[in-house]
Amino acid sequence: MNKLLRYISIFIVAFFICSPVVFAANANCPIFGDPNTPGDFAYYLQIILNVIKYAGIILCIVLTVMEFVKALANDEKDMYKSISTNFIKRLIYAVLLFFLPSIVNVLLTMLDIYGTCGIS
Repeated sequence: MNKLLRYISIFIVAFFICSPVVFAANANCPIFGDPNTPGDFAYYLQIILNVIKYAGIILCIVLTVMEFVKALANDEKDMYKSISTNFIKRLIYAVLLFFLPSIVNVLLTMLDIYGTCGIS
């Protein structure tokens, strides 16, 4: 799980740091294109971000259910506390993953550096 979260976070950070600078005043974003137009680069980035967001939520639920089943099968009562803390951490990560593009866009717009070209 740590490796997966690490890879997802590296992908997101690399997307926002290594992407070319697009100034917020440029509304049409000629570098990425429009996220609503099929065939543009921004369109495919939007699809990838949507898959990652929903996969994170599903993965959080599936991994937690698997841990609870494993604890029930082994009848280990002391594992319930660690499972619940892991679930809370995973849930926080999934929520942050879901809202990360919006948070980055708000921060970058406030700093007037560049925007995310409508990718949310």
